Amino acid sequence: MPDMFRIADIDFVATSARLVAGIEKNAFYDESMMIWEAEMRWGIEIEATTNAPEFSDWIPHLSGTLFITSPHEFDVWQGLAPRSIDWIEPNDTDDVPYALLYIFEHESLYECKAVCYIKDRQFRLRLSGRCDVYFDETYGEYLPIEIDLPLQFFGIWCGREPEEECRVDLAQFLNNENFDYVETEHGVSLLKPR
Repeated sequence: MPDMFRIADIDFVATSARLVAGIEKNAFYDESMMIWEAEMRWGIEIEATTNAPEFSDWIPHLSGTLFITSPHEFDVWQGLAPRSIDWIEPNDTDDVPYALLYIFEHESLYECKAVCYIKDRQFRLRLSGRCDVYFDETYGEYLPIEIDLPLQFFGIWCGREPEEECRVDLAQFLNNENFDYVETEHGVSLLKPR
């Protein structure tokens, strides 16, 4: 299937399509002892544009968290595929899965199915569902959205943790040897794939 990003009958061209991840650590108490549990949250960041002059001010940005994995499910990030998830109601950003489409304002996607898979050595996302744009009577609510794109794995966000702590956390999920540590200009830690 060729690359696709479509809302209703409007075709868009992806200018950026990334898979991102982050390690979420949650604490709970068991017999007055604090226990930490970790999970990897996998998300998407997709930006697009269109050549249709009547929609030239539409610059869609789709972001969200689609999948959660537990420690030791796989040791390379491509192990995320194949995987699918679906949801009916528009979810809040505290819930997983969720996806937000920004054109004129942020709106949650709903009635969605998301599938990540590998084809021709590309890690890809196929997503179909419904979105609201509120542009006019034709392009208002309950519009179909369809995406099938290769995703570039950007890396794993680690907050402001030092490299050693990032690597200890990562070792629960993926092989550390496949990542380089980078600190952004704002002091945020990122493990970038090699």
